[in-house]
Amino acid sequence: MESAGDFDRLVEDIRAERLDVVAQFFQTAEATLLALEWTPEAAALEKPELRLLLDYWHRLRAGQALPRAAQVSPFDMRAALGHIVIVDALDEGRDGTYRLFGSKVAQRLGSDLTGRHLRELDDGSYLARFACALHRAVFLRREPIFVAHQPPPSVSATAWLWLVMPLADETGPAVARYLIGMLPAAARPRT
Repeated sequence: MESAGDFDRLVEDIRAERLDVVAQFFQTAEATLLALEWTPEAAALEKPELRLLLDYWHRLRAGQALPRAAQVSPFDMRAALGHIVIVDALDEGRDGTYRLFGSKVAQRLGSDLTGRHLRELDDGSYLARFACALHRAVFLRREPIFVAHQPPPSVSATAWLWLVMPLADETGPAVARYLIGMLPAAARPRT
């Protein structure tokens, strides 16, 4: 079981983009961190669905620090709909509830996580710990982040690309929700 101090250190390592330390966290689980980048440029994202979502998030901001969760409309994101995950922030971003779990993501994973908590992801494995720490870091930094990772070979040969973007609530600047693009990608050779 991971201690609160270990969790907070992982959050800080993600916030500070300490890629070597975060990569070590993945290696301990025989997984691979392929990328971690705060405030990515849409043009640098390899998948068109992720570019569309990041451009959409920036359009919704329109001079605000963060877009409001109520502004998000599925009609504006049709090209990426099956790859969209929406998470409600809980406990100041330390956990979350899957409000929407994209149909293509659910099909690929073999499970729809709608209504479940981040900490329950993959039965509480390294991925659940990372997802909770990642969301907490986004809650604190209030910026989008791009992450690419490859699960252990015993789990999947598919790499995953995540784009996590914070959304504010209607009453203030706090992060209330996350708009996430999740797409599978071809596995990359392990080094």
